[in-house]
Amino acid sequence: MKKFGAFVLCCAALSVAAGCSDDSTSTPTDAGTVVTDTGGGGDAGGGADAGASMCYREDGTAALCPMSARQASMTSLGYRLQYINITAPSALANQVLLNIVNQTFQAGTFLWGLSIDTQANTFRTGALNLGSVTRGTVGRGLLDGTFRFFSNNAPNMMGNRYDPIAGSVTVMGDRAATAMSTTVVNIPIFSDDTATNVLTVLPLSNLRLSQIQLTSDRRCIGVGRLVSGRFDECRSPWSTTDTAMMPYAQIDADITVADARNVEIAPLNTTLFRYITGLTDNMADPMTAAEGRRPDSMVGGMPAFHLVASFAAVAANIAP
Repeated sequence: MKKFGAFVLCCAALSVAAGCSDDSTSTPTDAGTVVTDTGGGGDAGGGADAGASMCYREDGTAALCPMSARQASMTSLGYRLQYINITAPSALANQVLLNIVNQTFQAGTFLWGLSIDTQANTFRTGALNLGSVTRGTVGRGLLDGTFRFFSNNAPNMMGNRYDPIAGSVTVMGDRAATAMSTTVVNIPIFSDDTATNVLTVLPLSNLRLSQIQLTSDRRCIGVGRLVSGRFDECRSPWSTTDTAMMPYAQIDADITVADARNVEIAPLNTTLFRYITGLTDNMADPMTAAEGRRPDSMVGGMPAFHLVASFAAVAANIAP
């Protein structure tokens, strides 16, 4: 019961940070217009500028990629993750938690980018720097904004701790897959768009992305679902798998026991290790635990937890 109560408090804190919105409706607008969000979700981006208080909406009859999504180049592609569905570890697959994490994507306080150069066959992925976002004029300014990866300029100490990873990518037909990275990539989730407070960090080892669907127009990976007959930047969930349950893109990574012990989940006042396993941090060898979740993977001979997720993403202008 204590664990459930703590989880609810964590969710409440994350909801506030994400600008949690209800599913209320308002008068439909013409396709591709921007209207003030009167349903409680318009301020989810935080901040006082118009881009943070408006939501892009587009009428439709089926799930869609928003018309405002554009690639700056058809060979140097940029994407901003928009929705994620974690299926393992089970503690991170909790639907309530996933809903809140996805709200931080929509709010723009969780910025995870992916760039792919189809000519050089290279990729970069990692956190986009909240402090370096130039908002556009469409909706909240995220759909047509300009983004940059961290580059040795993370806030406070250890400036390189949020830097992206890079490597080779293979494109076969309309699908792409990256090589596995041997470098840990730390992806922070912030509580607001000033990047002042970190809610938690995903420390991902052995990261590899696969099944990345590259559509002919390169505008979206996956599709945004309709809410009350339209796509809503502030509220629409995204499909991360197609009708045959094939991922539009898949993440595989490992979180080592050591890294999980060093990561705080601030609203819950616990560590990622305790949250995943249900064990105390001083459990010397979780592989021998009689209860709780045991590590199911290895990184460099050290125990780890395997993470699997599918995701959707929207075109983003990621500056070099």
